[in-house]
Amino acid sequence: MADQGTSTGSSAAGGTSAKKAPTRPPAEIEAEIVATRERLVGTIAELEDYVHPKNVADRGKRKLQAVYTDDGNNVRWDRVAMTAGAVVGGLIALRFTTKTLRWALGADRRRDAEIVYLPVARSQVGSLTAGIGA
Repeated sequence: MADQGTSTGSSAAGGTSAKKAPTRPPAEIEAEIVATRERLVGTIAELEDYVHPKNVADRGKRKLQAVYTDDGNNVRWDRVAMTAGAVVGGLIALRFTTKTLRWALGADRRRDAEIVYLPVARSQVGSLTAGIGA
């Protein structure tokens, strides 16, 4: 087989000698490790700052203000009106849907079936409840 450049040479017995990695002084390796560690510490600090709840809330507030105000901090009433209309429409749809579901499932009928009103004179009420507590 032809040598494909992965080794420096091959012997007749089929053994190959591996390419030796360039050697660097330990001080250089240690300096690289220290620099990498400092970069990681800085990155972690940036991430902690980015995900801090106060900073997340501030970013959300700025995005919301950007939607509802123009460059001069004037309120964009067209967008406020659209949002208010969507909220009111959603509440109406929710109310209509829940009422329709309750009616379709018969929730109102079952509630009325649990309460029974009997036309009984007050003088007879005591005799009707006498057997309940015993």
